Amino acid sequence: DQSNTDILKFITFELWDKETNEIVAASFAYTIGSICCDYTFMTLKRDNRSCGSILTKVVGDILQSCNYDLWYWGFRLDYMTDYDKYGGKEIDRKEFADVFINSCKEP
Repeated sequence: DQSNTDILKFITFELWDKETNEIVAASFAYTIGSICCDYTFMTLKRDNRSCGSILTKVVGDILQSCNYDLWYWGFRLDYMTDYDKYGGKEIDRKEFADVFINSCKEP
């Protein structure tokens, strides 16, 4: 039985550089039911390793392993099409609303 305090959670994913012990990329999100809403993603270290891209793929794998129904990125920007090959897609409001309503129902 979920109480109202269990419905909304804030999470952070961090990618650390083992050699420098510094955060090189991070993602901040909140979860509601089985939806993860990413509200800030940042790449702090820009180099040939593509730290932001690596973290994006790791977060996607984690969310999929944890049975999330949707990873919502918000307004679609041009670079986001690069992730379509991994299952990314643009959905309309009705589809989002349907997933949202279903994900917030108690199991």
